[in-house]
Amino acid sequence: RSCSFAIAVLFGYMIASFTVDRNGDKYTNRDAIQDAPAILFLWTKTFPIGFYAPALIPTLVGYVVSTIETYGDTTATAQASGMIEGSQTYDEAIQGGLLGDSVNSFISALGMVLPSTTLSQNIGIISLTKVASRTAGYACGLWMLLYGIFGKVGAFFTSIPQPVLGGMTTFLFANMTVSGIKVMTSEAIDRRERFILAVSASFGLGTILVPQLFTANFLDCPGMDDRPGLQGLCNAVEITLSTGYAVGCLVALFLNGIIPADDEDDVVMEKTDDAGSTDHLLSERSLDEDEVGKGKAKELSSDDEERDEEAQEA
Repeated sequence: RSCSFAIAVLFGYMIASFTVDRNGDKYTNRDAIQDAPAILFLWTKTFPIGFYAPALIPTLVGYVVSTIETYGDTTATAQASGMIEGSQTYDEAIQGGLLGDSVNSFISALGMVLPSTTLSQNIGIISLTKVASRTAGYACGLWMLLYGIFGKVGAFFTSIPQPVLGGMTTFLFANMTVSGIKVMTSEAIDRRERFILAVSASFGLGTILVPQLFTANFLDCPGMDDRPGLQGLCNAVEITLSTGYAVGCLVALFLNGIIPADDEDDVVMEKTDDAGSTDHLLSERSLDEDEVGKGKAKELSSDDEERDEEAQEA
């Protein structure tokens, strides 16, 4: 079951290698495999470690955005794995996921790349295959390490046609969406939470559809070349406001902090009144049933008396 998606990708690759598009061009291109070196190592090229001040704030914002994504992915993955929300195992899994993401992001910084984050497609894979074993995760990490060392193998994955990857990615992200909805509806949603969810989802989806929704009119980062520090701050704001889940998360946190909670006493009183009225109706219904029963009993007794009189006359 854990290899079902890999088999599906390989099957799609095989079909694409024998077909062409409407222009007559092949979907697959093996030039990357032929040009790739056989062996790659991380230490073949080195770069001096430095510090670039204008990139500090954008990088910190990137880490915050990565942390938000990691928390959501880890929560959905834990639920898809069958963990009980609120248990010690569940909390340890969330904490371990955030800690692992921070360590990986630190290593990524030493490798001169942006912070890493969790793979959201794992949510869909675990939901469908029901394979959530740590051993499978260790095996995947080992295979990825080997793929990074053997250049030919890594180039093979980069040569997979976009329609094949696009179809599989679309399917996995659709499953991820369903998992997210399941996480949101795992507990009862009251009026306040429904409003916060609706507004934050509107802002998040709007940013995904139009990434320049909040940045096109009042941010001019390219015009700040003479002020590197201010340009770095502007780039950080631009990155944040053009990321859908970051905008949605910030809006949800803001609304959660300013909107007061519903008055539970009113809700309890309403429920009590409803319960009282229900009990009253039930009591009236029971009285009616008792009266009907008594009436039937009287009819039966009168019938018995008539039969006794007829028997005596006979």
